[in-house]
Amino acid sequence: MNIILVSGKLTKARTITLAAPHLAAGAVATLLGLLVLAFGLHYFMLRYAGNLNDPLLTTMVQSAQQEQHEKTESYLHDSLNALASKLGEMQAQMLRLDTLGERLARTAGFKPQEFMFDQAPGRGGAISTLPTYDLSLGDLSRQVDLLSEQKFQELRGLRLRVGSRDLRIAATALVHDLTVVTRNLRDFGWVPGLRLEDWSIT
Repeated sequence: MNIILVSGKLTKARTITLAAPHLAAGAVATLLGLLVLAFGLHYFMLRYAGNLNDPLLTTMVQSAQQEQHEKTESYLHDSLNALASKLGEMQAQMLRLDTLGERLARTAGFKPQEFMFDQAPGRGGAISTLPTYDLSLGDLSRQVDLLSEQKFQELRGLRLRVGSRDLRIAATALVHDLTVVTRNLRDFGWVPGLRLEDWSIT
């Protein structure tokens, strides 16, 4: 490709020859420039959208947060259904084991007081030397909510790239020492110390 430059300030016309490598390099440079510009705009929108009073950006952020919240609720609902199903299976298997154990004990001639299948098994633990006091269910719930709120504020102070609703879920899981079963590993993965499990992987 030849480009001829003609100007009154030039004594003679100039010719610029562009070969295929020049065109390819120009196309690559243009593409890289567009990618850098798109990345910059994306980062600016994510970083400063909360500080701007632009109705369009606010609507976009709220829409994305609402969509993420609905996905999270759907994941939690599916996870709870799966846990309830597994719990039912475990209870059925325990009932079968108790019935089988009772029959075996009767067949083997064990005394009834040696295996009391009709009573709940004993539960034990380490003896605590801390002072004890009565704590109602409401008081316990308030204490747990207070711990969750403190953990939530601590996570917010880290300025993680995680939505507020997801941060509350993460704070609750950390306080209760739970594992978050989710497919949204990209966002929850920013929370330090949070145990995650991808339920979509079988």
